[in-house]
Amino acid sequence: MPGTTVDYLIVQGWPESPDFYLTHDAGGERSAWGAPCIDAGCAQGVDSPLVIVYGRHMSDGTMFAPLAQYSSRAFAEAHHTICAYTRDKEIELEVFAVDVVDASSEDKRTDFADMAALGSYLGDKLSRCEIILEEPKDVAQAWAFVTCSYQTSNSRTVVYAKEVKGWDSRPSE
Repeated sequence: MPGTTVDYLIVQGWPESPDFYLTHDAGGERSAWGAPCIDAGCAQGVDSPLVIVYGRHMSDGTMFAPLAQYSSRAFAEAHHTICAYTRDKEIELEVFAVDVVDASSEDKRTDFADMAALGSYLGDKLSRCEIILEEPKDVAQAWAFVTCSYQTSNSRTVVYAKEVKGWDSRPSE
């Protein structure tokens, strides 16, 4: 996330142990910081219709702690670009909305029949978002970056983004 300290390897969560990366690093070693990870329910990983990425909000300002600053419109506008790199491609994402939610009452969905179902889900989320930078149209895929925030004992900051540019990063043969 340019302009922040967020620059970490993101791993795929496992259905058998969805909370594993809360207490383990990307190499599988025990770690208080854990590792940012894609929700285990996102079966297609970075190709899922909604890629939900969780990261710890550490009190020392590391991991996904800077995401909590997105609850400020000025910060969100100044840091609206997110870059993701996979083995196969580079992806430029643009933040379109931010919300602070109560994790115990927030519904989460990772499976969508088509773009219309994803659009409907995102529309419902946007109707309750605290900050909307853009009302996205015809989103084929969205990302949601999630971390703890401390407005209440169970708050989470969710930063929604969509792909604006992607390109193949594999070496040509």
